[in-house]
Amino acid sequence: MHNITWHAILSCSLPSQVYFGMLDAPLATEELPEEYRNRYQDILYNDCDRKGTSRFHWLYHKCGFCGSYNTRLIKTKATNSSCS
Repeated sequence: MHNITWHAILSCSLPSQVYFGMLDAPLATEELPEEYRNRYQDILYNDCDRKGTSRFHWLYHKCGFCGSYNTRLIKTKATNSSCS
């Protein structure tokens, strides 16, 4: 079996912005269970090396700066009124 990294898959098969764009529509219509709707997460956006806050999701967080989903979770919190 070949040793293929996530970065190689994105680089070779689809431009990352095309791949990330395919995530936008399903995530926009997804409804979280009530107990997760007021939760937010501090995120590190790997592609632009910025930090921000995102609504809770167990898998995907879109960067509001560069549009990438290449992110890393820093912390989860119950509420945040400044989330965009």
